[in-house]
Amino acid sequence: MMGSTSYAQAREEFRGFYSLLEALVLTHTFLFLGCGVHDPDIRLILEDTFFRHPSSPKHFFALPNRELNNLVITVLEESMNLTMLKYNPENNHKELEDSIKELVELVESQRELIKQTGNW
Repeated sequence: MMGSTSYAQAREEFRGFYSLLEALVLTHTFLFLGCGVHDPDIRLILEDTFFRHPSSPKHFFALPNRELNNLVITVLEESMNLTMLKYNPENNHKELEDSIKELVELVESQRELIKQTGNW
């Protein structure tokens, strides 16, 4: 497990990677799966990006129902430009798995439409 110092050292040593990640967060919408909302690197990037660029795209975190209380969710959503997507974790996270499959189908459909129309 990395401590605060280790995270800071990693950000310095891999500065190029973090710069790339920050650029992607500014220009793309992320769906975080299996990543804790308290991960120091993710928090730092999302908080900094949102406060420096308030019109940046909203990002999404999938988390099991009752993982966090509503007050914590509100604070995280407001400070990191997030929407929390809560799901029922029963049956080995089946609801999440089904939702991801549906999302893939929607994305593929949209890609096909873009390909056909050339309208980005």
